[in-house]
Amino acid sequence: MKGCEVTPDVNLSQGKYGIKLEVPNHEGMQEYWIRCESEHQYARWMAAIRLATKGRTMADSSYDSEVKSIMNFLSLQHPAHSAYTAPISSHQIENPDDYIAPRFLRKKGGRQWVQRIADAHSNVKGLSLTEAKLHFIKAWQALPDYGISLFVVKFSTSKREV
Repeated sequence: MKGCEVTPDVNLSQGKYGIKLEVPNHEGMQEYWIRCESEHQYARWMAAIRLATKGRTMADSSYDSEVKSIMNFLSLQHPAHSAYTAPISSHQIENPDDYIAPRFLRKKGGRQWVQRIADAHSNVKGLSLTEAKLHFIKAWQALPDYGISLFVVKFSTSKREV
């Protein structure tokens, strides 16, 4: 599965756990969708696929830690339960342009983004500023590209940047 592109398709509030696989073939990229029934099943599949794209198997020693990191990342996305602060509702967000770039609003319907913003607010509404920052840092560190730095390189023999 080396060379495959893996895209998560998860929406916890709707109970949607999906994985989009794009596998290269002689005609281009073949698209496959995997739907899971639970978070745990999703975490196991996603960990196995991530390892497979790196040329490793589920027997690899990092499989269990990969499953655990995916489960931790999903747990950060669960709505926080707090009695003293009311969550913002989707009808309170009058202008989604204040929260998200207009090109994303055109790409996917504005209603969907408004609901996602309201869901995200419910995740942090009961946290102090420090706790919210720590949750953000944990989520950021759980991203697959965390720690990877990209640089623009221009060779002296070439006129374009690589």
